[in-house]
Amino acid sequence: MTSCRKATKLISKQLDYPLSINEKAQLLLHLTDCDQCMVFEKQVYSIRAAAKEFSENKIASTKPRKTKAPKLSPKFKSKVLKLINTQLKRKIK
Repeated sequence: MTSCRKATKLISKQLDYPLSINEKAQLLLHLTDCDQCMVFEKQVYSIRAAAKEFSENKIASTKPRKTKAPKLSPKFKSKVLKLINTQLKRKIK
């Protein structure tokens, strides 16, 4: 009988690589008797599907957006310029 440790490794492996006939048989036999590993397998596939969906949505949403720069008040601009000039003068001295 396959251990839960080996079954979880096979479950993870099958996400990226095909299992051999022997490995498939071992895993299926184990899953028929082990509810915890069955739940683990479902969780792994759910996580994989969610990650894929997130990745596809993230890629679709990375297109540049047309946004306008915020308008700064003249008073704020003046304060920033004064701070910059003060810092520049300190560095020059």
